[in-house]
Amino acid sequence: MKKFTPFFLILGLVLFHGCGGESTGPDNGNEPDHVSIVQIDPVHGTVGLEDTAQVRIEFDRAVASVGAILVPGLKWMDEDWLFRSADSTTFYRTIVVQPEKVYQMIVFGALGADGSYLDEAQMTVFTTTGELPTGSITGKATAPASHSPKGTVILLVDAKSWVPSYGFSEENSLEDNIVAFGFVSESSGDFAIDNLPSGQYYLYAFKDATSDGVVEDENDLFGVYGEWGAFGLTLMNITVRNGQETEDIDFLLLKGQSFF
Repeated sequence: MKKFTPFFLILGLVLFHGCGGESTGPDNGNEPDHVSIVQIDPVHGTVGLEDTAQVRIEFDRAVASVGAILVPGLKWMDEDWLFRSADSTTFYRTIVVQPEKVYQMIVFGALGADGSYLDEAQMTVFTTTGELPTGSITGKATAPASHSPKGTVILLVDAKSWVPSYGFSEENSLEDNIVAFGFVSESSGDFAIDNLPSGQYYLYAFKDATSDGVVEDENDLFGVYGEWGAFGLTLMNITVRNGQETEDIDFLLLKGQSFF
């Protein structure tokens, strides 16, 4: 059986809303409406960047906490790393962008100063090259009975540079090899991830099923693209090519206790 890293267990650091899932705010009969994203920079599809770029997230109200991730490199973009405007509606920072890299930023959590939560996750893709890659994958996530796959976060890992059997180490960490994110925004479980470079990937997924802001193996859902057999789980490569859609990347979510 493939050895899994403890990466899933640290995801609770920034999960507030669960990428398009139900609100986790208090139900006191007077719940404030949701936080909304007004603008993300660089805007989706930006190409030809120089060696630096300003990442910027503008909300429709004052925000106390932000949950966002930048890949490649898996940078957790929380309110301690981002600078904020005086009215706490805008969070920003200038970053160094590497040549020939495709960057993806997903904003999946925000806690408003009024106690409201982000209404919907948003993602942007940008690059230093002249055009974005055109590979894509589509598939379906299936959750156990009484659970919805909506809100599932999908991680795509470079299958050529990360060897699962080596497990977790500073030299070969899963985090450093995550190259793209996606999320399931439909209760049907259908998903699509676009602007993927050509290559081979492993797919991992998780969902904060309890909506408590913490991802843990006892209560939440986990999945991979692979085959379960008598001797455990075998990961399956996903081949992505420019200009093509790789279909039927279906996976099953399991309760953490069953998965691990």
